[in-house]
Amino acid sequence: MKLSLKIIVALIAGFIAMLALVYFEFFSESYFSKRQHISEQINAIEIAEKALDYQVLSSGFFLFLNQDDIIVKIDAVEQAIDTLQNNKHFIYEHAKILPILSTYRRAFEKKTAAIYDFQTANSAIKNATMALIALKKEAILIFDTSKTVERLFLESFTVMASSVLLAKNSLDADMIGYLEQGIKTLLHHHFTDVTKEKINLSLIANLTVFKDFFPQYKESVEQLDNAPTKEAIALLRESFLKDDLTELNFVKYFSYFLIVLYISSLGLIIYFLIRSEKEVRTDKLSGLGNRKAYEARIRMAIPSALFLVDINKFKNYNDFYGITSGDKILKMAAHQLKQLCQSWDNALLYRLGGNEFGIVIEHKKGIDFEAIGLNLLKAFHDKPIVINGIETSLSITVAVSTSVPLLETADIALKSIKKDRVKDFVMYHEGLNLFQVIQDNITKTHELHYAFKNDRLIPHFQPIVSLISGEIEKYEALARLVMQDGEIRSIVDYLGVVKESKYYPTLTRMMVQKSFEAMKDLPHKFSINLSSDDITDYETVAMIETILAHNPQIAQRVIFEILESEAMNDYQKVVDFIQMVKGYGCQIAIDDFGSGYSNFLHILSLDIDIIKIDGSLIRHLDTSLHAVLIVETIVGFAKKAGKKIVAEFVYNEAIHDIVKELGIECAQGYYTGKPEALS
Repeated sequence: MKLSLKIIVALIAGFIAMLALVYFEFFSESYFSKRQHISEQINAIEIAEKALDYQVLSSGFFLFLNQDDIIVKIDAVEQAIDTLQNNKHFIYEHAKILPILSTYRRAFEKKTAAIYDFQTANSAIKNATMALIALKKEAILIFDTSKTVERLFLESFTVMASSVLLAKNSLDADMIGYLEQGIKTLLHHHFTDVTKEKINLSLIANLTVFKDFFPQYKESVEQLDNAPTKEAIALLRESFLKDDLTELNFVKYFSYFLIVLYISSLGLIIYFLIRSEKEVRTDKLSGLGNRKAYEARIRMAIPSALFLVDINKFKNYNDFYGITSGDKILKMAAHQLKQLCQSWDNALLYRLGGNEFGIVIEHKKGIDFEAIGLNLLKAFHDKPIVINGIETSLSITVAVSTSVPLLETADIALKSIKKDRVKDFVMYHEGLNLFQVIQDNITKTHELHYAFKNDRLIPHFQPIVSLISGEIEKYEALARLVMQDGEIRSIVDYLGVVKESKYYPTLTRMMVQKSFEAMKDLPHKFSINLSSDDITDYETVAMIETILAHNPQIAQRVIFEILESEAMNDYQKVVDFIQMVKGYGCQIAIDDFGSGYSNFLHILSLDIDIIKIDGSLIRHLDTSLHAVLIVETIVGFAKKAGKKIVAEFVYNEAIHDIVKELGIECAQGYYTGKPEALS
């Protein structure tokens, strides 16, 4: 075997190190420096954990707190642990106390799980508590204490709110029984006044949320209070000091012995270097070859085909189940791919990116690449995995290329799938090359320029049907472009170009104006989509306010749909916009709810009327229990919060029936009606 440069350098370094050991006495101060580093690294773990504790504690008190900061603090502790665990002096000279560090790591992993449980419960508890305070202020202004029934209601309200705060602060589980009795009492209160009845129902809903989440909240807080990490870190420090004291007494005598030992260990150094070279090419999580191993295989210049396997919307799994479960999903996917590769000759499997795997197969005559790709899709569809006790099928996308460079061309094919979203497998061909993509973008830019210059943007309206009455309840305005030849196209295919060009504000403003114009002589309610860019654009908001002011009767029928996944970056501007349009009688809907990390806090804290559940969930209701469970959770929450619900992408009878069974009020999709011009 040809020696690599790293091994040659290691041999030279070993010889130099042997000479350096002869003069160990003159350089013993380096030893003390290493001791100091270990001590500092132990302290760093403790400091990082205290910072995490402070962040967790803060999340219990402050309403608006970036939960990502907790993840950052958790990562800081884990990095501090890894730093100590990878400290060579610690590994080789203090191996006896390595198990204590492992004990601490296990304790911290349990604490991390408790923190995630705490975050979930704390968010619900905190939101419910803050909602009660807001409701109390509103109730005091509205209810008449001179009336016995309303005075008794306010008294019950005060007692229940106090009980909630007492239970939260004292972690008194006995208060839950009292809350349950209080909720039953509140259920007997009914007010003819709509506002008062709404306050009563909101109070019941928030008390129920508090009651449901309090046991989990209490358990997670107790787990955090009793976390054994402090004892483990104290034992680690104490053991290190004892071990180090003993080592100091022997360091001088061992200095000469190390010279002999080091010579005999040169062979082991070479072994470990060779092994480390292998580890450098191995993905630690999955055990598969990594990108470096793939590149080494490709350099062998053997005619090959590359299959790229991408787990669709993997970020959603991380957001919904947590990073730990996300890692488990990757391991299960890797295991499933390994089993499939065993049936193919000379197939090599690699993990090339976060949620992207590559399968290299020697390119031989007669191989049916399409059959292999479809087999991959079928295997993942037919063999579900279990995540946190929930059975679901992983959705994957597969692209294959035999054109050099393999990875680049396969990636182009993969991106073409994600762009079209109409198929799950494609084989690279020249029509997918980057030049064609660029040409398409240029063509679309010219078409957009023509459309805007010649007033060729028109709204089509898709009906939103009541699942109770079967009647059309309202419409959603959807942008369409009229081409020079008269063809009408959806704006969806142009959104990528629009957002990268100067036309996006123009698109929104034209759609608002044309939707109002189309609906001015019609009685229907209708909705208009807005993005975060629209809400934060001063001119767009000013134009919307002007058109609402000039068309007060139409304004009463308008619903503005805000995209949940992107529109909450500038929270105050969202609040200001909602208050402004509500002043003209408009309604607010949250669009694509459930497409990513859906923040229920937005629903409770913002004045929102309608929740539109994302089509990525609705479209799989007839095939995925996972999707059903998520939609059930959203529906339950929305009903408790008093919000109307619309299911998007209802494209067949089966999904229509499931949506209706789940208690969703309205449906939208090609099954209930296509977008068309209204007359």
